[in-house]
Amino acid sequence: FDVQELASLVLMDGNIAELPTGAGKTLVAATTIIMNALYEDGNHVVVPNDYLAREAVNKYGKLFDFLGVTVGVIQGDGVGYKYNGKTGALEPVTRQDAYGCRVVYGTASEFGFDKLRDDLVTDAKELRVSGERNYAIVDEVDHILIDEAGTPLIISARDGSKANDSIFMLADKIAAEIFEKTNDY
Repeated sequence: FDVQELASLVLMDGNIAELPTGAGKTLVAATTIIMNALYEDGNHVVVPNDYLAREAVNKYGKLFDFLGVTVGVIQGDGVGYKYNGKTGALEPVTRQDAYGCRVVYGTASEFGFDKLRDDLVTDAKELRVSGERNYAIVDEVDHILIDEAGTPLIISARDGSKANDSIFMLADKIAAEIFEKTNDY
């Protein structure tokens, strides 16, 4: 429909498009992200929940595959998935392999936690997010940026490891010294 084509062009231009319920937002997101993925690697589609991520890829996976665009899904179960054009199904892969796709679907919290986890690694082989992301579409932006924004992403420890304790202790010492000197930290 014309409204879907217009919305896709608006998104490609870096602007916000609002569509009413039932107007085909999932199709608009898919076509827009495909257009961008044909020119650049590293595209995210941020959706409200794991179910919607899987459904979008299951619905439009054949189109992605036909155009030569690899698509992955990041899920809350800690695993990544990649669409296999031959079988027409999402298949389990490492999270790093899922991030290696030109397009990655997932929730804001999964992307956020993976970024936080990457900030804690000391060995590049442990990185989850491979490469930079160049473009993102946020589906249900009001839900993700308003409703979900009240839930902080906190990582308190990683697998019981204390490898980075010295960094945190140094940061705590510096913060205490700043607070002591300025009383306004």
